Amino acid sequence: MKEQDRLEGAPEKAGGSDLAVAAAPVGAPQEEHRRQDPFRVERRHYQRRSEDRRRRQRAQWTIMALGALLVLETVVLAVVYVRMSIAEKEHAELASTVRESAALLERLRPELPRLETQIAALARARVPGLRPLEFDRVIPINAGFVRNILFTTSGTRGQKIYEYQAVVHNPTAAPVHLHLRLSLFNAAGVEIGRAGEQGSRNPPLEIVLQPGEVVSLTGKIRMDEEEGNAVYFML
Repeated sequence: MKEQDRLEGAPEKAGGSDLAVAAAPVGAPQEEHRRQDPFRVERRHYQRRSEDRRRRQRAQWTIMALGALLVLETVVLAVVYVRMSIAEKEHAELASTVRESAALLERLRPELPRLETQIAALARARVPGLRPLEFDRVIPINAGFVRNILFTTSGTRGQKIYEYQAVVHNPTAAPVHLHLRLSLFNAAGVEIGRAGEQGSRNPPLEIVLQPGEVVSLTGKIRMDEEEGNAVYFML
């Protein structure tokens, strides 16, 4: 009986052992999967945190760039506003000055002829014998040996040239050694140019006229621009 029981119980143990061996491979991958899950989860969390950090950094850089552009735009607008304000102020001051000058000119306009007449009278009184200088017109003289004279002007920037053509004659019966001297004066009667003087840059006009002879003499008087404009002349 004991032998039979031993033989009958052996298959049960063997079967139990087979079941244990067969069950082991099924549970092993699950336990290994459970052991690996925490690492994968941690890795995913780390990746998510890294992506979130990069997104925050990009957002911060974007905000900083937008802030810098906003500050720059504000500065530019401020500079433009200041310059426009200064320009408007200067324009207003200039317009006011122009209006005041125009009003003053309108008040003085009726007085100009009277002032010009007074200045001319003072100049002629200061230097007797002055004649008004006119360009491109024959001015009759009929005094001494000079019949008439014609003035023209030319020159370049910084220098003026007064060209003249004088018609002289000898009404006497004897030869005449004529020495012609021409002087130019400004509006105040101050001499500013001369021709016919030895040693000057404007050579003298000398000629011997025979009885009854008529001659046209030409010459130039060079003056610097700062010397002013000629208004009168005298022979």
